[in-house]
Amino acid sequence: VTIFDPAHELSQGDVERLLRAAQWSPSGGNTQPWAWFVLTRGSAGHKAMIETLSDGNVPWVPAASAVLVAAAQIATDPAGNGRDRPMTAAFDTGLSMASVLVEATALGLSSHPFGGFNAGELALALGVPEWFQLMCSVAIVVPGDPSTATDALVEKENRPRVRKPLSAFAFGDRFGEPFDT
Repeated sequence: VTIFDPAHELSQGDVERLLRAAQWSPSGGNTQPWAWFVLTRGSAGHKAMIETLSDGNVPWVPAASAVLVAAAQIATDPAGNGRDRPMTAAFDTGLSMASVLVEATALGLSSHPFGGFNAGELALALGVPEWFQLMCSVAIVVPGDPSTATDALVEKENRPRVRKPLSAFAFGDRFGEPFDT
């Protein structure tokens, strides 16, 4: 969904349920190496996000009820806490994002994950320590009225969804040899 209802506001209860979904996602060694930022429309963090957006995201992200930004702890902190395993932290944070997406759907909300923002600039604006890395964001929304959207957003909204065939990524005993379904 890229056409949002710009008047919709998330309830505190919905935000908490989304964050609880992230909290209870699996992680290696139960390290929970994620941090989440809740940037509600109009907040200072949301304004900072808007300033860092790529051109393709400028037309639709500002109308989101909230943008949740996920960060992964990619190194130990100065006190030696956290695991220094960037790949596992990124994977675990991705699992927590997936849990947020599922919970948003369960709440009757729409979600649109995106990575088109300047992570370095946003990290500075949000005060993210160097042992964390911003990974991705998700706009949490309810769909809006297509008649109020630009032609470009309507076209984007109606574009057919295309995915790679299974044979392009599901392999059997050797890389490149498709798994026989």
